[in-house]
Amino acid sequence: MILAKVNKATAAFIKVLRYGKSDVITPEYCLPHGIDSKPNKSDIAAISNTADKGKDIVLGYIKQFNQTSEGEIRIYANDAQGQEAFSIHLKNNGTIEIGGANDFLARFNELKSGFDTLKNNFNTHVQNYNTHVHPGVTSGGSSTLVTTTVSTQSTASIDNAKISEIKVL
Repeated sequence: MILAKVNKATAAFIKVLRYGKSDVITPEYCLPHGIDSKPNKSDIAAISNTADKGKDIVLGYIKQFNQTSEGEIRIYANDAQGQEAFSIHLKNNGTIEIGGANDFLARFNELKSGFDTLKNNFNTHVQNYNTHVHPGVTSGGSSTLVTTTVSTQSTASIDNAKISEIKVL
């Protein structure tokens, strides 16, 4: 096995500098099915020979850092300078962090149910409030009734907050 620095990543192949500028090879870039990625220039590739002379393959890359614990999986993307741009971390405590751990996703159906209940209760209150009557001015033996309308029912909705492309438990 050879450790070498990635020189250039194009299409499904990479150029690798092994022992200097005159020792450049282009091994086949092997990935598991369904995964597509390209290394950064700063990545160190682990290369192996195959039974066919001159048909080297990239086995993987030497990790530059480790942010996982036992049993965890982390997928990340780097920018052109090798700095992490985004990550998805499946943690060994049963949680997943998508881009970080600063906020939470919400179960839309439960959130909508609670929101709709609150909205209906508010609208019932508004309707009852708007139909209540105040005794009016008494003049002599008569009285006038005054009806006031000071509140309006809510038309609020959270339907546009739903992200249909991401499903959760």
